[in-house]
Amino acid sequence: MRWFLAATLGLALLGSGACGDGALRSAGEVCTASSQCAPGLVCDMGMDPHVCAGMGTPPPPPEPDAPPDPGVDADPNAPDADLTQPDAPGSPDAEPPDAEPPDA
Repeated sequence: MRWFLAATLGLALLGSGACGDGALRSAGEVCTASSQCAPGLVCDMGMDPHVCAGMGTPPPPPEPDAPPDPGVDADPNAPDADLTQPDAPGSPDAEPPDAEPPDA
């Protein structure tokens, strides 16, 4: 039973030593995660290479998803639409349903 306890303890110590050097990096040192940096520092992923810093680099502003408005507007002297005329000629495509409208 003692050999099992000693083996378990030995494997635990060996495993914890394999997780890295344990020394925390200071500002300006290369990192891959904030857990590698000293307290109060974060791994700035906005830098190339990633380094420990007091705060991260702000992301760039988003690209517009549409081209800028050229400033073209409707002709102010154009006549207004005639609201008494339908938009399209002819009869509607579908007839109203057969059911009576519900009573309110």
